[in-house]
Amino acid sequence: MKVTIKDSQTLKTVQPDIIQAHLQATGWQETGRIYNDAGAIWRLNKDTANQYEILLPLQHNLGDYAERISNILKTLEIVESRHQVDILSEFITSNPQRIPEK
Repeated sequence: MKVTIKDSQTLKTVQPDIIQAHLQATGWQETGRIYNDAGAIWRLNKDTANQYEILLPLQHNLGDYAERISNILKTLEIVESRHQVDILSEFITSNPQRIPEK
């Protein structure tokens, strides 16, 4: 079953640096910044027929932050042939700020 993540509170917990690290590790290239570094453009060229682009928001205070994260999950779902829930879970569990201190 294909699930689309739409809960804005959940999407807002994803940190841009976690996504950035994931993109770097999976072959994506940052090709530019927009709006005074409010966002970064990332591209992946799998072959001449399959080229992908992601706009990664770098600031949580952007009004469409959650929507942009949702779009990233949709793109990664296609590129990686994985479910959005699995990708989101990886991003959330990779976030050191979400690990409670003892």
